[in-house]
Amino acid sequence: MDDSFTVQPEQETVSSMNTGPSSGAARKTRRTAVIVVGVVIATVCLCVGICIIAGGWGTVTGLIRVAQERDDVIAVIDEFMREMEGRDAAAAYALFSTRAQRQIPLSDIEEMLEGNNYVLFEGYENVVVTNLSVKAAFSTDPDLPQGTIAEVTGVVKYEGGITGRLTAVLEEEGGEWRLHNINVTVPPSKITSP
Repeated sequence: MDDSFTVQPEQETVSSMNTGPSSGAARKTRRTAVIVVGVVIATVCLCVGICIIAGGWGTVTGLIRVAQERDDVIAVIDEFMREMEGRDAAAAYALFSTRAQRQIPLSDIEEMLEGNNYVLFEGYENVVVTNLSVKAAFSTDPDLPQGTIAEVTGVVKYEGGITGRLTAVLEEEGGEWRLHNINVTVPPSKITSP
């Protein structure tokens, strides 16, 4: 009987020993899972942070680029308007990019100086840019502006306090800004005024 009595505690002890290592293994598995989840979360946070910083930096460099190019872009538009006001179609035409000149003949610019069309330039004082974006543009269509382009919207000021609107696209060619297209509109009061 004593042998059976001692056998039972030994079985319990063996059984207790089997339970002990199982709970330790479960703790190790949980700890490993927590570490893996922590590493995954840290990696995701790091990647998101890098993307935010890179996107923010791209915005900052874009703003710097616009600030650097603003005066040069305005100067080309202003020169075009002054040449047109002075009725020098050839000088105004020379401000267009090679790509634009392939599509627009000089005669189209000359027509803009005839009759009521000249009202778009008569009495020109200056242009105020209200929106300017500088970006890269690539297309398989060879007639579209390519490379670094500037898209501009603005207000055209004329003598007598009259204002018109302007939109233009310029492309960088040989390190200089050149017009790809420009559109000037004026209010009906400018057309009818003497």
